[in-house]
Amino acid sequence: MAHAALTDGRSTDLEGLGTFIRTRRHALELTQAQLAERLGWVQERISLLEHGKYGMPSLPSLARLATAVEAGLGDVLVSAGYQDAIHPSEHETEAAPATSAALLYTLERLIAIDEIEPAHVLTRASSMIAEVMSAEKVDAFTVDYQHENLVAAGTSDTPMGRKQRELGLDRIPLRLRSRQVEAYESGKSLCTGHAEDDPDMTAGLVEQLGVRSLMMVALNVAGERRGILAAASSCPDQFSIYDLRFFETVARWIGLVLHRSELIEAKS
Repeated sequence: MAHAALTDGRSTDLEGLGTFIRTRRHALELTQAQLAERLGWVQERISLLEHGKYGMPSLPSLARLATAVEAGLGDVLVSAGYQDAIHPSEHETEAAPATSAALLYTLERLIAIDEIEPAHVLTRASSMIAEVMSAEKVDAFTVDYQHENLVAAGTSDTPMGRKQRELGLDRIPLRLRSRQVEAYESGKSLCTGHAEDDPDMTAGLVEQLGVRSLMMVALNVAGERRGILAAASSCPDQFSIYDLRFFETVARWIGLVLHRSELIEAKS
């Protein structure tokens, strides 16, 4: 079976994607030329894709393929070997349908981000996720080695997000004991519904922003931990274990989108 490396170290299934495209094309009674016309591609590209010899299309191209073959994005991603990125955790049996639908909706929007500047990518993604998760603030903190800080490189355009910037709470010193630094250094996810009861929570987060519920997960790019993704709310017990699994998956995809933007920026 033909495979190609993903940017985060997993593998994709080129032959599986090719078989899926060919099966859907036959079901729609389309020729390769007709499918190529729907996509604005040449027929040879369809032929190579169907035989697993073209290489893995970009994430936006996979989304376009899903539309062209009249299939769900989730089905295309599964055929391409992205099972881990879209399937709920084994712990999510009860909420799996809702989680999957929301996740696919989010992924479709994430992969459509066309900004090149990494900070713009993270800002767009943060605002998007805050909306989907009904969070009052989402931050993409990245590490600033020169000043030894975690810096909110991307923050949702929400009242709490704007207040955080106004108060200067968008930088967290790595030397200080805090849950954010702990999440970054350990790479382990955290979810709490009562941040005010945690002595290791950043004081400004609780006292000045009024955060009660907080989730934090690792943000990895091309296999390297770059920071954390954090979602916050002033309501106690706002996030569930299902929200955390969802957040972990979205963070992996943000890493893919960010890596794509960095590669494009490096070539320009």
